[in-house]
Amino acid sequence: MDGLTITIIRTMRGMSQSELAQRVGITRTTISDLENGHRAVTQTYREKLRAIGINLDDPIITATIQQLQLVINGHPNPAA
Repeated sequence: MDGLTITIIRTMRGMSQSELAQRVGITRTTISDLENGHRAVTQTYREKLRAIGINLDDPIITATIQQLQLVINGHPNPAA
């Protein structure tokens, strides 16, 4: 779910993968790999993201993304 979280937050902030990569100090390919689950979101990446205001461990963000996943997967009542 961390990769999806990165994608959603990046998109909501209107950033491209290249822009996020530049702000975090990693390559665009690494951002793509993180978002697509091809690379683990390690503590180092979490710290780099947190330094620019993206906290993957925020419980509100986590709950919101879980609800989005239910809607995307066609759950009839996401609040249930």
